[in-house]
Amino acid sequence: MSIALSGMKTIVLFLICLVPASSRASELLQIRLFDEELVTGKLDLPSGANKIKKIVIFVHGTGPGTYQDHRKFGTIEFNYFDYFAEEFNRRGVAFFVANKRGVEVGDQPPFYDKVDRDKFEMVGPANSAKDIASSIQQLRKDKRLKNTKFLLFGWSEGTIIAAMVADEKKNKVAGLFLAGYVHENMSDVIRWQNEGESSMVAIRGYFDKNSDTKISKTEYESTDNVATAMRTHGFKDAT
Repeated sequence: MSIALSGMKTIVLFLICLVPASSRASELLQIRLFDEELVTGKLDLPSGANKIKKIVIFVHGTGPGTYQDHRKFGTIEFNYFDYFAEEFNRRGVAFFVANKRGVEVGDQPPFYDKVDRDKFEMVGPANSAKDIASSIQQLRKDKRLKNTKFLLFGWSEGTIIAAMVADEKKNKVAGLFLAGYVHENMSDVIRWQNEGESSMVAIRGYFDKNSDTKISKTEYESTDNVATAMRTHGFKDAT
């Protein structure tokens, strides 16, 4: 199954602290959804760009998500989506990501979000697709994005939602980035995730040196720098 890119996401989390800062224009926007609910989103524009040819809108996967997705690893704290904004902006591409409905930025680890469970109950592929369409409609009213091509970046379950939005011709989606494309039904996906197999996909990247989809005791106890770092910091030398 190809939906799990948790390993890739973990790598990105570590790489973000290596990305040099550059100037860009960031704005917080209030997005009015199809049912009048409001969510906060963050628009990052390339600095000094007179004409913005493309904008990428991130489409969250399963679970709560904010426009920051703030995280902390040891003494390092960062906003996960700053990485995407930085990389797209330096290529002249605008980037937008919004809180999922019922979710706000919080200050408590590990996820740094606040979830209104009553509102979050409405989150599902159909409503999420409508929410993304609402973002597109509002962003198109911005004069700076008048002639801009809109692309969607779907992650995990977000690949389903992004495709649904693109299928609606009125949304005029010019292209898709699909990371961890979901090609099976959600029942099987959720079962697969909760049986622990998705976690093993990520963990194997650190230990499975012979690519046999298993982690032997020898591989786990390897002195390889990557394996040692994950065993020491990720698993606290668990045996």
